[in-house]
Parts: sequence; C-alpha cells; structure tokens
Amino acid sequence: MLHVLLSGRLPFHGSGKRLQDAITRGRVTLDTPEWKHVSSTAKDLVLKMLALNPINRPTISEILEHPWIRDRDKLQRIHLGDTVEELKRYNARRKLKAAVQTVAGGVAMDPLCCADTDSMALGTASESLNEWADEEAGLEAIQKILDSLDDIIALQDANCDPDVLTGMLRDAKLHELLQLFDRISSSVINPSRAPPGDAISRCRDAIDIISSTPGHKYGREKAELISLLGSPHIQTSLRTLQCMMVPFLAVIPFRARLPFVVH
Repeated sequence: MLHVLLSGRLPFHGSGKRLQDAITRGRVTLDTPEWKHVSSTAKDLVLKMLALNPINRPTISEILEHPWIRDRDKLQRIHLGDTVEELKRYNARRKLKAAVQTVAGGVAMDPLCCADTDSMALGTASESLNEWADEEAGLEAIQKILDSLDDIIALQDANCDPDVLTGMLRDAKLHELLQLFDRISSSVINPSRAPPGDAISRCRDAIDIISSTPGHKYGREKAELISLLGSPHIQTSLRTLQCMMVPFLAVIPFRARLPFVVH
C-alpha cells in the first residue's frame, strides 16, 4: 500500500504464476521517475517492508519508530506530480477491472429463458439455457480478461522484471489476446452499428423465434442452435465485449503505447 501511495504503481507486475514468481524473487526497483522526488527515508521504509525474507521485515512498532514516520512533521513537503498521474491511471485500471467483474455478475444474474416447445429435445435445451451462466466457464473467461489487463500494464512498464517480460513474450495465449485487442482498436467504427447491448437482445429474440417455430422436422438442429446461442461462452463474450471494449481502449491505446508489435 505504501509503495502504491508513493509511486502510484504496484511493486510487482504480471499475472498468474508470473506475478507469483515475481513476488517470490522480491526484486523491487525504485529507479522510476515517480520515485525521483521521494525522500531517501521513505524509500528505505518501503524497501524494508518489502524485504524478501519475512524475518527482516519491520514490525508495526518498528515502522512507527522509523524516521520517515517519526519525524514526518520535520520533513520537506513536495507535491509528487508524477505520482498523482500514476495514481489516476492506477485508479482508472482499478475501475475497469471492477466494471469487468460487474459485467460478469450481471451475466450470471440474467439467464435467458426459452418459450415452451413441443418437443422433449427443446425442453431439455430450455433447461440447459436457464443454467447457461455456468460459474466455472464465466469465471475463467473473466479471469483471462483481468489477467490480460495486468499483463498489458507490465508490458508498458520500462522497468518490468526481465523474467516477467520474457514469460509474457513467450506466452502464445497472451499474444492472441493482444492481437485481438489490436484488431478491435484498429477497426473503423460504423455509425450504423447497433448500440451496445443490442446483440444480447437480438440473441434473445432469435431464441424465442426458434423456440416458437412449430414442427418436429428440425427439432434436433433447433435444440443445438438454442444451446449454442445460450452457452456461457457466447453470452459472456457478447456482453463483455460490447460493454467493456470502449472504456478498455480508452484506458489502453495499444498502438500508441506498446513499445513493440507481437507477431
């Protein structure tokens, strides 16, 4: 927390196992521009609190007796402009993550319901649609988006841990996500495109129409199509992409900020 308040950024970057490994290595650098105007006593306290060996970390009493805390009234007060800007970006990313999780929660609370059908196959499909918000699949999809956000932030950091950077450059799944986001950010927005959320509404309409179509001739195909349209992956993708891509691209303009192109 102290590291974030003084620099506006987290001490370790990456996601998943890469983040865990970075924390385990415990490499902390205070050479970024945000630390330029931070006092040496403040830096000393941060480094001690982030010591790799827990035994070497100060206790609460020792922290309160540290010169930076004890003599805070005597220290020079400087406006940390760079830190403030980093905190704004950090807060924007935090809000974006919260929005992604909110979308996931909204999906889980908004199941698609099918009309009564005249076949057992469609009835079975309807039951499965009412449970389309499969928790495991939904969490996995959302976690991939959240992890990609953390990885993108790490890619933009010139002082990123070399081991973390190497792992990201070799991550084929991350490359696919970056290429997808890059294609989205490079696409030309058509003014006649349906407004956000319209895809979900159209999907419901399609399911209702298919379900209400009489006859048994294409019962099996109808059930498969309804199951596909109501699957967790389709619904999560529709809602997440439509609701989140605009703020996502506003916070992270890839072409303008990535120092390299992933092939």
